[in-house]
Amino acid sequence: MTRFVAIVALPSELPKELWTFSEPLIYSGVGKLNASIATIKAIDEYKPNFVLNLGTVGSLNNKISGVVEIREVLQRDFDAEPLSPKGKVPFDNKPEVLTSSFGEYSCGTGDTFVRSKDPWLVDNHIDVVDMELFAIAHACYSKGLPWRSLKFVTDYVSKDSGDDWKKNLGASGTTLIKALEVIK
Repeated sequence: MTRFVAIVALPSELPKELWTFSEPLIYSGVGKLNASIATIKAIDEYKPNFVLNLGTVGSLNNKISGVVEIREVLQRDFDAEPLSPKGKVPFDNKPEVLTSSFGEYSCGTGDTFVRSKDPWLVDNHIDVVDMELFAIAHACYSKGLPWRSLKFVTDYVSKDSGDDWKKNLGASGTTLIKALEVIK
């Protein structure tokens, strides 16, 4: 059993050579499906006390920068209307908002790279967007484990988000490690 297992989508978000902790660092790959598979496998293999997600996000709020800790996550691209509201899986009693005991920000997870402020994001008070956290939190919920998520803001949602993400990605790993050392 280990204290935690860290799940990161890509080595470019947090290179292995920066990882100085004894806990396992797992690269899941991009997207909800990859993240859910990697998280379930990591939980089964390492039996951690909690799962820590580290990675990058785009922000809908220009006042948010640096590393943010996520308190709640919603699934921003699940749309089964009219069977259920956007973000809610129909015929399923699991919560549509998954929460951590830490952080203050909300994240919308989906399998698309966000380049514009969808009204649903604004209406649901989403602070940042990513492509893995909901799946990680859902896997934790399914296994009865807590989760934490530290995210580095690489871009502000706009038509330039992809270029900005690429430009700022290099600062992600060292910035996340510094933030993790402070809270560890």
